Amino acid sequence: MNCTTYELLVLRNGWTKPLDEHTFSSACTISLLLGQKRILVDPGGPWDTDMLRSLLHQRNIEISSIDYVICTHEHVDHMGSLCLFPDATQIVGTTLSTRGAIHHNFCTDKPYEIDSNIKIVYTPGHADCDISVVVLNVHSYGRVAIAGDIFECEEDLKSPELWRTSSANTRIQQFSREKLINEADFIVPGHGPLFKVPEDGKQLLLSVHGT
Repeated sequence: MNCTTYELLVLRNGWTKPLDEHTFSSACTISLLLGQKRILVDPGGPWDTDMLRSLLHQRNIEISSIDYVICTHEHVDHMGSLCLFPDATQIVGTTLSTRGAIHHNFCTDKPYEIDSNIKIVYTPGHADCDISVVVLNVHSYGRVAIAGDIFECEEDLKSPELWRTSSANTRIQQFSREKLINEADFIVPGHGPLFKVPEDGKQLLLSVHGT
């Protein structure tokens, strides 16, 4: 693998499944980027720690070797396993922290750049503090956006109720969705497998959502 590219490993495909009329089961997609840095995105909930240890061990990845842990927003199913990574730089929504202090105002149009290949962009809407990880050169995929719950799953491209029902602000989230569709060849959604952006992606969003 060229040092200027990243490899994307989806450690777990997320899901949302109804259990009965009033409850559902949900788990986030967990992604690992391997390249100049080792970057874990959305490490899962507090109930996922043993599973996450096992998934990393299966790939000979030491927990201490993770450079960044990024949570796309502050919901517990995406950030509850942060405690496993005290030595990593942690980015939780628009908050960045290490054992020292790093300051970045995510709530602007200026992305936070980890290196020349990876930027973190502010993509609010599902919550107030959503961010997405945009990787410009991923082996076998090209440009990839790890979008958290800005996209629930591929099916929400044609069924907007899948994301609208959990959106803090549908108008703003729609804008964030269009932004990512324009920047990516593939999207890793918050609760489903990676999917290829359709050729008519933006037109599809506009026609389905009526904006």
